[in-house]
Amino acid sequence: MNSIVLYGNPTLSDLDFLMDSELRSFPSSNTSTSSSIQSDASSAPLEFEEILDIISKESLKWIERSGRQVPPEWTTQDLVREVIGTDWISIEGLLRDHFYDIMLHGPNSWLSQDLFAFLDLINYTF
Repeated sequence: MNSIVLYGNPTLSDLDFLMDSELRSFPSSNTSTSSSIQSDASSAPLEFEEILDIISKESLKWIERSGRQVPPEWTTQDLVREVIGTDWISIEGLLRDHFYDIMLHGPNSWLSQDLFAFLDLINYTF
């Protein structure tokens, strides 16, 4: 049984986006068998690094739109890993939850807010 954790107060348009987008097959581990190898490959669940890459790209978009900058010595993936926590990032489902949260809530997601606070702290310190 697949489940999705939605943070905050998701609206009907959030749920419509989730159901109508290509993301709907993202965490599913049971893909239907098909005679086409290409369709099987396109419906396969995303791997850990792919999820982290998507989260990092989306995070960078919201960081830049908020007027903040990632320090030049860090990559966005390093920043995301640091904010989530290297011990916590490997917990099954947590990265998926962050993925859905940032895709649904953008700059208001928990991860975005934590990233903003962390960057503000870094910039205040230096």
